[in-house]
Amino acid sequence: MKFKILLPALIIATILFSFIPPDTNQITKVLKSFYKSQVDENGHHLNDELLSNELRSLLKSRDSLEKVSAAELKAKNSTDKPESIDGDIFTSNFDGGATSFKIGKITVKDNKANVMIRLTHSYDQMTWNDEVNLVKEEGTWKIDNVHYKGKNPVGTDAKKVLQKFISDH
Repeated sequence: MKFKILLPALIIATILFSFIPPDTNQITKVLKSFYKSQVDENGHHLNDELLSNELRSLLKSRDSLEKVSAAELKAKNSTDKPESIDGDIFTSNFDGGATSFKIGKITVKDNKANVMIRLTHSYDQMTWNDEVNLVKEEGTWKIDNVHYKGKNPVGTDAKKVLQKFISDH
């Protein structure tokens, strides 16, 4: 009798779980890990293993330019602030980042994915959506860009903000 009850439940569960694409689960895991760290650390800790090669390269170029600027100012005994990007480039809220997030619709096509993220900054009472692009590199999903959809973003997307900073310096 128990077998007759459990068998249909097992079949239904198998069918339901078979409709969840494995890529969606992997993408969700990457985004949860990345944005949880961003929220918990106020954007001060970055797990670059979750980022695409191209985005990681742009961040390394930014870091190098910031170090050069700091060294030049130190050599001049200047009290000026070094050239840097002082804000959260991974959300539309450049000045404050986010205090919470919710993963929305995930669209996967081949080795690319687009995900809507609902972000909130509770202190500023702001809520907005950003679009995160991911790419599959060597079988692993990586964050490749963030397109700002909120009010008053610093640019259109994270890559362009980094590229502009690099080209200006």
